[in-house]
Amino acid sequence: MVINARSLLHREYRVLSHLVFWAAYLIFFTLQSGYLNGDYLSTFYSYCFYVIPIMIATYFNIYFLLPNFLYMKKYWVFFLLFFISSAVWSIMQRVTVFFIIAPLFYSPELFQRVTAPGFFYPNSMISYLISIYTVVAIAASIKLLKNYYENERRSQILANEKLEAELKYLKAQINPHFLFNSLNNLYGLALKKSDKTPGLILKLSSLLNYMLYECDSKLIPLYKEIEMLNDFIGLEKVRYGDRLNIRFEIIGDTTGVLIAPMILFPFIENSIKHGAGNELDNSWINIKLEIDKNKIVFNVENKKSTFKSSKDQKESEGIGLKNVKRQLDLLYPEKYILSTEEN
Repeated sequence: MVINARSLLHREYRVLSHLVFWAAYLIFFTLQSGYLNGDYLSTFYSYCFYVIPIMIATYFNIYFLLPNFLYMKKYWVFFLLFFISSAVWSIMQRVTVFFIIAPLFYSPELFQRVTAPGFFYPNSMISYLISIYTVVAIAASIKLLKNYYENERRSQILANEKLEAELKYLKAQINPHFLFNSLNNLYGLALKKSDKTPGLILKLSSLLNYMLYECDSKLIPLYKEIEMLNDFIGLEKVRYGDRLNIRFEIIGDTTGVLIAPMILFPFIENSIKHGAGNELDNSWINIKLEIDKNKIVFNVENKKSTFKSSKDQKESEGIGLKNVKRQLDLLYPEKYILSTEEN
């Protein structure tokens, strides 16, 4: 038999909170009424009996009526049972006072005053109803507020899980996309038996290690992202050689700055793929990263390719920028500006 410690702790906390609630009720009314009649002990004992119908009414409402009818929007059934049960609790309280509390704890004068009007005395029944449903209303309000905050907490958890799943999906789109291109490059160099192949494999290994093992966190140090970008740029320089001139400028202090992983990578990959990738002559890419307090400005400019097929045009609107824009929407809602120009 496996006992869930967290569930057991929650149950114990709930029982304790209920005991505290009813103890507070008894203490309050014992002090209030005991001060008036000068007998705290008898008052306490009488309220121990008086509270029983109130407890039954309270738990009937918050654990039966509310969840089974009000929450389920069965309003007519709820109100019908509410009024019937109200009469039952009022009669039960009258029985408790008339046959238990009055004979045991009231003085002869008070006993006569309470019982003289008869059992179904309207004023007494209404008074009991008010005393019962004042407590029921307080307990139900606490229950409803607790359920509201619990539902809000669950909704937040579900929203975070959905966000996390979508981000993982988006990153999973980037990684195979990048890996596919890199393996194609590696295959081409291997066919040529190029001396650059070992260096390319080493850089690719470093990038994959970063993507697989260091990108699981929601935020990472900016300097790690910069190291990854430099590895990628170095890999692409091996691939293109003198055909590609990349300038990467960093302005500001990266110490203590955090950023979502792989959020800058697609911009550089895009600039290479749709700029240098189709360019036979020399091409250039200028990258500038500025860090200013709580703001990061990332600017990428590349030479526009003189040749672009319809396939390239379609791909340029695919995984790359749409993907990263969605990530920005999820990670930095209303806290970023993304601007693109083609000229």
